[in-house]
Amino acid sequence: QGDVSVQNTRYTLGYSLFQIENYKGALAQFEAISKDLDKNATPFQQDVFVRSADCYYMMKDYNKALSMYDHLISKGSVQADYALFQKAMITGIKNSPQKIVLLKSLGSAYSQSNLKFDAEMEIASTYIADKSFAEAIPYLENLLSNDQAVRFYPSAYYKLGLVYYNANNNSKAIAVYKSLVSKYPQSEETQDALATVKDIFVEEGTPDEYI
Repeated sequence: QGDVSVQNTRYTLGYSLFQIENYKGALAQFEAISKDLDKNATPFQQDVFVRSADCYYMMKDYNKALSMYDHLISKGSVQADYALFQKAMITGIKNSPQKIVLLKSLGSAYSQSNLKFDAEMEIASTYIADKSFAEAIPYLENLLSNDQAVRFYPSAYYKLGLVYYNANNNSKAIAVYKSLVSKYPQSEETQDALATVKDIFVEEGTPDEYI
């Protein structure tokens, strides 16, 4: 079938090394296949280039990774949406407002992207980290109202409850956490939520209600 080749062997080996966090070794395999990205690059070559950029990212060579992600975006790569997401993550290390701008642009620039919900969750998480709790609410509620974002529901419920808790709206926080606990009782988020609910009832002097 043509699948057994030196290129595919290096590609598989690169992925395997990446998964065990040997990023330098993985990079050597990927760059042995392709180090550049020209206008005639195949989807396979583009993916190899992306994986090389990811190696630089994981090795914290952010300048190199950023230049590669920018190159993918400018060339209109099939993974340009992913490159933009990664660019936002790097930018957010020092500039969270600009990170949010980039993440918001992903949804408009790549409306069919599989990463649009990841971007919304990351926007909400960034707002929460910056203590801009009110700004996070629309993104979390949007995730919870979209049946295509089911995998984000437990995390969205937990973070929405946390937002209300930090905004001193305990009644809404408890209502959100009740939904989380009833719908996803075995989730890790439920265990974290129960700890917060306990804190709320203790603060309000009603521990029996928690029981």
